[in-house]
Amino acid sequence: MGTPVGGPAPPDPTHAPQPRVELAWAMKAHQHAEVYFNLISSVDPKFLNLTKVDDQIYSEFRKTFTDLKIDVLDPEELKSEPAKEKWRPFCLRFEGVVEDFNYGTLLRLDCRQPYTEENTIFATRIQFFAIEIARNREGWNSVVYSSTREPVAGEAAGQSQLCSSSESFLLSPLATRIQFFAIEIARNREGWNSVVYSSTREPVAVEAASG
Repeated sequence: MGTPVGGPAPPDPTHAPQPRVELAWAMKAHQHAEVYFNLISSVDPKFLNLTKVDDQIYSEFRKTFTDLKIDVLDPEELKSEPAKEKWRPFCLRFEGVVEDFNYGTLLRLDCRQPYTEENTIFATRIQFFAIEIARNREGWNSVVYSSTREPVAGEAAGQSQLCSSSESFLLSPLATRIQFFAIEIARNREGWNSVVYSSTREPVAVEAASG
């Protein structure tokens, strides 16, 4: 794995023994990564908003890193000294705008693959947001969502399964209101929630026929 850019990865260790703090940070970073990957696997990424300032982050990112290849990241584009010099002013623009903007998090190198030791690098939270927002808007993360969908022939049978499969995610304390809205908007637009509506209409149809 690489090293954080623009700020420290773990929290300030002054209030607890270093090993405990590092373990707490690692657990939190792993949970964040797991929730995010489950999210883009369950919902078409183009519907997602990761922050309240996604538009600003994406605009500033592409102004600064016009040609940065984000489908498969080169670690040197994050951790080399020239890269750090370029990232540092970008990250500082979001101090006070994005909470814990320089806190360490985990970022996938290849957007087509899940989090693994070989496919993960340390980055700051604002770097994570910048790259993942761009991946979502530019369609790179769609391959993750598409790979989890059943074949078209089995979609009708799998509607209720899709809804129930994200239930445990929604019940997670890490799930936010915007994640709930993102998932339900996608379900409505893609027709997954129609099975609920249809199931409530069947008794009415039977009553009308028997009358």
